[in-house]
Amino acid sequence: MKQHLEELFPLEVLSIIKKTDKTFLINTKQGAYLFKYVPLHMENIYAKLSLIEESRFLLPLKSKTNHFVNPYLDKHFILTEYLKGDDILSKDMRLSFYFKSIALLHKNSLYPLRIKDTYLDEAISYLDERINKLKEELLARIERVEKDDYHSPSDWFFIMNYQHFMTALKEADSHVDNLVEARKNENNLTLSLTYQNFNFDHIFPKENKIVSLENMALSPAIYDLYDVITHLDLETISLIPYLKDYFDIYPLKQYEKEWLFALLFIPPIERKSQDLLDLKVLIDALKYLKKIEEIASSFYSNDDKI
Repeated sequence: MKQHLEELFPLEVLSIIKKTDKTFLINTKQGAYLFKYVPLHMENIYAKLSLIEESRFLLPLKSKTNHFVNPYLDKHFILTEYLKGDDILSKDMRLSFYFKSIALLHKNSLYPLRIKDTYLDEAISYLDERINKLKEELLARIERVEKDDYHSPSDWFFIMNYQHFMTALKEADSHVDNLVEARKNENNLTLSLTYQNFNFDHIFPKENKIVSLENMALSPAIYDLYDVITHLDLETISLIPYLKDYFDIYPLKQYEKEWLFALLFIPPIERKSQDLLDLKVLIDALKYLKKIEEIASSFYSNDDKI
């Protein structure tokens, strides 16, 4: 690996430290770098990102062969500058920087796709399948629980909140219907470069950088919003100010809004075999829905519209 890196890059390698099966820390006289295995198709994504000159997202180094993604043995890899995290920075600073950064990424990398293409049809079918599958699972569970003489703690919690979960799915259905109608007013479906790898450890406001671009893809902008919203502890963080910052830079079209909330109103419920784990899933799902309802209320309110 040392010889291969020195042949491809103007670096003098001092040491190589394995961090994971896919990642190595490369210490050189010129600085520290991360070696990561990635799919070959990421070359096109990095090339697109380089063309829009969006400097907040840390691109890999280009090799002497003028490629971001380079071969090594039977795989492909990238080499990126290694940045150390700053634990002092607050989550607020990181989130503010992150939401503005993905908004600029989406705004500056727009790619129109003819609405007659099947992309949106497949997305709507996927939403319908997810909603109907969860409805069936919840209905089967409530029917079973009502017949049982003994109710576990998770059963009792499920009984008390069953209607709340079903109402959320009804709301998701409503947004799918609105999406179907909104698409009739659009000639193009808008895609953008999306990051889809939210993690506080990837955000470096002081350096004006976001790292770990391995999940970047050309896809609907709402995928980034869904990614960050579903990965945060919404009980301790209010997203409304950050969403306002995002929409000031990149306002969503009506079909995008409906698509986003159709996804968000599907509660993250997955049955667990252990009752305490199952109870935790249900409690977390209820907390999640209450926060999504709060965001939706602000989103559609005439007095405090995001």
